[in-house]
Amino acid sequence: MNRETPRKTINQQILDQYRDRFASQTQYGAEILKLFRNSNVDIYRFEPDPPGRWWLNLVMPPQIAEMFDTQLEVACLYTEYRHVEPRLLSVLQRRLRDDARVDPEFAVVASLDSELGRLVARRRGEFALLSIDATQLSIPSSADLRTRMSEVLTGLDHYDVTFPVTEISGFFGRRREVDALKFSLDRGQPVGIFGLRKAGKTSLLNFVQRQRIEAGRPVVRLDMSEVASAAEFRLELVQRTHTALQLRNQKPPNIKLLTREGSYRADSPPIQLHWISDMSKLLDMLDMRLEIIIDEIDQAYPDRSTLGHETAREIFTSLTQLRGLIQRRDSNGLTSIVLLCAGVDPAIFERPLLSGRDNLLYKLVRLQFLAPMERDEMAEMVRSLGKRMGLRVRDYEVINYLFDQYGGHPLLTRKACSIATRKRPPHEIPWDIPLSAVRDAAAKRGRDTPAEQATDVLASFEEWFPEEAYMLKSLWSGPEEDRAAMRQLLAEDPTAALHVPAYGLSNDDWSPRIKALVPFL
Repeated sequence: MNRETPRKTINQQILDQYRDRFASQTQYGAEILKLFRNSNVDIYRFEPDPPGRWWLNLVMPPQIAEMFDTQLEVACLYTEYRHVEPRLLSVLQRRLRDDARVDPEFAVVASLDSELGRLVARRRGEFALLSIDATQLSIPSSADLRTRMSEVLTGLDHYDVTFPVTEISGFFGRRREVDALKFSLDRGQPVGIFGLRKAGKTSLLNFVQRQRIEAGRPVVRLDMSEVASAAEFRLELVQRTHTALQLRNQKPPNIKLLTREGSYRADSPPIQLHWISDMSKLLDMLDMRLEIIIDEIDQAYPDRSTLGHETAREIFTSLTQLRGLIQRRDSNGLTSIVLLCAGVDPAIFERPLLSGRDNLLYKLVRLQFLAPMERDEMAEMVRSLGKRMGLRVRDYEVINYLFDQYGGHPLLTRKACSIATRKRPPHEIPWDIPLSAVRDAAAKRGRDTPAEQATDVLASFEEWFPEEAYMLKSLWSGPEEDRAAMRQLLAEDPTAALHVPAYGLSNDDWSPRIKALVPFL
């Protein structure tokens, strides 16, 4: 007796129509479908994108889903671009972030770009990406999807990232800091983020900058390490504000320093004479505060700057002029500026006197110190980055040990995890990171280890705050009578070592927060 084939629902019929369109309207769509079909991958969505792209939602079979520890759909982008630009990966990442149905940690891109894998490798830490060269799918020896995923999950070390995070998908935690910054900027309250090198300041600025731009705010960003003089600092602020207006489809006014296109005028008018009046004219065109983000602000502190005392003094004068502009416009009810600064040493805003003179930037910004991550934020980072490599951290003792040793310091924690993953047996996916692996990583000494990074943290703190570093050594590593004396001193005057707990080196009771530092005192 013949059984009738169940009739397809309306949604299934529509899905079949889109599948046929995808196969017929693309050069390699049929080959892509064959790869997925042979790997038992179901496709529940076909969405054409007018610029020559297709979005597919994949449902992985159990054996592949287990490898990547996901039960969600996986986003697949098909494009016939022969050269995939970085901005396309940013588009993909936004989709992973906004679509609750797809896994935010992993995606597939099929293109005609044979070099896409190199671009992906340069962006490790952001998300795991399987790049498929569609032109090679017809080759008989072409690997199946499981093999391709195995290569992706073991091919990149997403823990080993030392450069600042630029994409939201690579940014973890800092919820309290982000909320506090948003609150200050929304109110027009200038704020300064200060913390040790490699503590995540620039990554935090990148995240906030993107968040503010997506919220429709006019934002100008300047890194002080990129400027060589006060004239360049002033001109860059004017030019970037001019560009911010253009990005908002607003016609910039006639100003002294720049042409309509935004380049410095050929007759070279004196920048120091016109930059404030030009900034004022540009601000008149805005209907909301201009948000100026300045990284490495301590380069403007003459006694600390690597630019030289005189150059730093001139940049410091530029900042005082900017302060005057802000105060004048605020008092007159005009569209003004709100500053977000970042650096290591907050002395430029903390000290009432500089070189025996009144410091006109004293208390210009609200100080916000950047300590290491909280435990739950560190755990989220460790587990999410591990998932992008086919790793799991299910033993809570691993998280406890990492937090006990590194106190949530992102760089030290990632470096320990990076070394621990070298213990993974070949081809074992997924692999549960054992406590023994992270203990062995913490015990290693020498180049490119957590221990080396810990000594760098101490050296940085000692360079910027030598008196507090001396107190720290007495507190943690001196004879018991010295430790008792230091505890008594700090109990009477906690401000004597203000930056020790503020920067996350100690807990509030002065016990070590980052225990990995203690052996190097």
